[in-house]
Amino acid sequence: MLPSGAVDCGTVEVLGMKNLSAISIACVAAALLCIIALAKLPYGYYSFLRLVVCGVGVAAGVVLVKRGDPKTALLGWALAILYNPLFKVPLQREAWEVANVVTAGVLGYLAFVCRNTAATVIEPLDAGCPGGC
Repeated sequence: MLPSGAVDCGTVEVLGMKNLSAISIACVAAALLCIIALAKLPYGYYSFLRLVVCGVGVAAGVVLVKRGDPKTALLGWALAILYNPLFKVPLQREAWEVANVVTAGVLGYLAFVCRNTAATVIEPLDAGCPGGC
């Protein structure tokens, strides 16, 4: 049963876990990418990782704010700031390794918090359609 004004955004079953939201799956995928980043990989991988974690952090933040949890949304937005691809945070490799492990944990937490999430939908305006279109 969904709350009024909400729509099921396509929850799925993954590895026996039912009703995972798309944002939870994205958080888990990004967390796995952070763990993979502990290996020595080409620079392009880390650029890709920045894009993914930044995007997932923003998306998780938006979902959590819509759900009424703005304090937890700050975690996602903090990740988006740290991993943003435009204004790069200069850290040494060892510091990034620690950041990647912590980020994987935070993304796992966000995946847990965002599970079973229904997104609120804004109804379109009837632009001059008497009786609805």
